[in-house]
Amino acid sequence: DTMHIRACNALGCGPWSADIGPIPGFVTNRTIEANDAIVSLDWDPPANDDVAVVEDYTVSRSADGGTTWSELATTTDTAYEDDTQSFATSYKYRIIANGADGSGGWSALDITTEVEQVLGVSDTELDVPEGGSNTFDVTLTRPVDEATDIAVSSDSPAAAPAAPTVTVAADGTSATVTINGVDNDLDGDGSATITVAYLGQSRTVEVAVLDDDVQAIVLDETAVSVKDGNNTLVNVSLALQPASNVTVSVTSDAPGTASVSPSLLTFTPSNWATTQFVVITGADPGSTIVSFSSPGVVTQTVDVNVTGPPVP
Repeated sequence: DTMHIRACNALGCGPWSADIGPIPGFVTNRTIEANDAIVSLDWDPPANDDVAVVEDYTVSRSADGGTTWSELATTTDTAYEDDTQSFATSYKYRIIANGADGSGGWSALDITTEVEQVLGVSDTELDVPEGGSNTFDVTLTRPVDEATDIAVSSDSPAAAPAAPTVTVAADGTSATVTINGVDNDLDGDGSATITVAYLGQSRTVEVAVLDDDVQAIVLDETAVSVKDGNNTLVNVSLALQPASNVTVSVTSDAPGTASVSPSLLTFTPSNWATTQFVVITGADPGSTIVSFSSPGVVTQTVDVNVTGPPVP
């Protein structure tokens, strides 16, 4: 459509202007996306393109929320790619359609560009043998211009990085992190959270440290002799510090020959190395076996010989 205008005041109106227009409307079906280091805009002509023919489009950009604008290009295409923006920055873009008799209205779009480098890890869970090692990779989205260090840390003494940093070589995108499982005398698996950090970003890897220690019941005797009516002692402890309480059951194959007391010993993570004693009492001449057992632990035995005249 065309239009004309005139100025009016209290005394009357002036003459009409020459016909203006038709002018293009707003562009339609606008889209915007950021991919790597490029912002891509795409749009369709205004709905009135059949009567207000578009000659070209002007694309502008603002980095301060729309206060100031910089013209990027005038193009006859309905798409534009901007490769002059900065990483991790919020921008406004606007497009206007221009015709022979004037321009339409600005149509604005917002976007925040990607960070320059996105930090990643090849694994989020990792098994490491106690006393051994395993690896995972840290990755960046694009090659670095120069050798770049990435920090590595652990929240537990059970596992530790081989070095506090790993280096991505110039023109590279990844580096290998080595995690060592710390050898100890604790019974049971350990765990740790490994954190890698770069440019304000962090990623974590959950590490399970697989125990290589074997718990054992330790006895100070493997064979004893006791007279009937008398008793003797066997001292008991554990070989390794347990992660939780360990209960040891004490039984006699022939209680009528030799009895035991107590029948149950409990070792904790704090007293596992302190010996506890079991009293073996001779009841009738003969021989028997006293067993010391706990779930998941090899049973230990003491051969008992009871001497003296039979009990009438």
